[in-house]
Amino acid sequence: MTQSTDIELVKTTKYNEAGKPEMEIREGEVILQDGEIADFQYQLTPEDDARIRRRIDLCLIPIMTVTYCLQFIDKNTLVDAAVLGMTQDIRATGNEYSWAGSIFYIGYLVACYPLAFLMVKLPLGKVLAATMVGWAIVLLCTAALQNAAGLLAVRFFLGATESAISPGFNMVTAMWYKRSEQTTRIGVWFLGNSIGGFVGSIIFYGMGHLKSFSSWRAGFLVVGSINLLWGLSMVYIFPDTPMTSRFLNKQDRKKAITRVQENKTGIKNNIFKIDQALISLKDPLCLLIFLLQVTAAIPNGGITNFSSLIIKGIGFGTLETILLKMATYGFQVIFIGMGIVGCQYMKNARIMWMCIFNLICIAGGFMVRFLPVEKLWPRFFGVCLMMSFAAGVPMKMSLVSSNVGGFTRKATVNAVAFIGYCVGNMIGPQMFSAREAPTYPSGFVGMIGCWAAVFIEALVLLFYLKRENRRRDKVQAQDSGAPLDSQDDMDNFSDKTDLENLSFRYIY
Repeated sequence: MTQSTDIELVKTTKYNEAGKPEMEIREGEVILQDGEIADFQYQLTPEDDARIRRRIDLCLIPIMTVTYCLQFIDKNTLVDAAVLGMTQDIRATGNEYSWAGSIFYIGYLVACYPLAFLMVKLPLGKVLAATMVGWAIVLLCTAALQNAAGLLAVRFFLGATESAISPGFNMVTAMWYKRSEQTTRIGVWFLGNSIGGFVGSIIFYGMGHLKSFSSWRAGFLVVGSINLLWGLSMVYIFPDTPMTSRFLNKQDRKKAITRVQENKTGIKNNIFKIDQALISLKDPLCLLIFLLQVTAAIPNGGITNFSSLIIKGIGFGTLETILLKMATYGFQVIFIGMGIVGCQYMKNARIMWMCIFNLICIAGGFMVRFLPVEKLWPRFFGVCLMMSFAAGVPMKMSLVSSNVGGFTRKATVNAVAFIGYCVGNMIGPQMFSAREAPTYPSGFVGMIGCWAAVFIEALVLLFYLKRENRRRDKVQAQDSGAPLDSQDDMDNFSDKTDLENLSFRYIY
């Protein structure tokens, strides 16, 4: 029997190298790394389930957290480099700096769907490792910048190479964890953003004391070198699927698949199914997630690229600004922790917490924009409150990973969601005009309006998901020929979409 290096879904017959049928394999059966068919008809004990979850947490989540930390440092290098004089050295105007923030997401937008296709067709872990090596090389090249045109070019390619990591990690989380576990795990590896904010600020604060070499160029060299080493190690340490993981033995690989049967959202399928992609583009859930991502990402684009300039504009010095920006990430950790704990102990509370964090953002925006200019610390506290926007991101990610079945459909909806993320982040920096520095009144009005829109859109999504669950309850109650439990157990491996599987219930 030919060996498979990935989880493989076989619909008809398995053929040997001579092209002759070797054995019949039902749709939904999973081929192990050594070619053996996995048996998923047994039940895991609670002790086994908890043991394997702990093993996955220990071996997978730290890798994802470190990687996400490094990609945020990369993305945020522009902000710290600007404070250390990069824009003056390369003679970039204020509007060119805004475009440097936007063009990152143009690259993100151009590359995200091709990379989503590659993540379906190729080993997922290897694709993510390759993109990380790519963005490390781009960062190293950034240290050699001489003009604004070069800045725009490297930011475009940085966005293109980083575009796989968020949707890829979303797919990894859905592959390894039960739906009830996903928000917590996404929240934990998303904390890499906040950790990256701390670490990046420390690096550039240290570089700011250099006298014999350009401080911002040194920062890019240090960050790029760290990313290159980690990206090369990812090729070996990051698994493509549960069935090829090095940190689980043969029996535990089978159990890792068994424990996520209840998700009914699929594991990994190497066939790109056009029908799943097309139906996803017409789906109301996909449209609502897209709108939510666009409006939430507009303030994100503004804060990510202008947070240091906003803090400096309040009235703080250059190195003070870098240190205070570290404090804002401390608040971000608190808010993300609140969301993780809240969703862990409250059923179907993801959208509720999203709405709470948006109200906090609105309050922070009003404080920065409308408090008297001499109120430095209250206005800075407003900036800290605005950082709660990041706490809603894991909730939005988990709404995709937990509510979308079928591997091609999941890849498609992830790509659409991150297209919305790109569009919003392209718009965000353009609200901050150089002629309005350092207070940026139009930017703050725009962000407050977007946070209000996100609040409304989240309530619409909540209504839609609840209504769809009620409809499915009614259909199944009327259907005397509902599928047997044994067939339900195989739905996770038959690559059915959530639209096809009426036993699927959305979480919110």
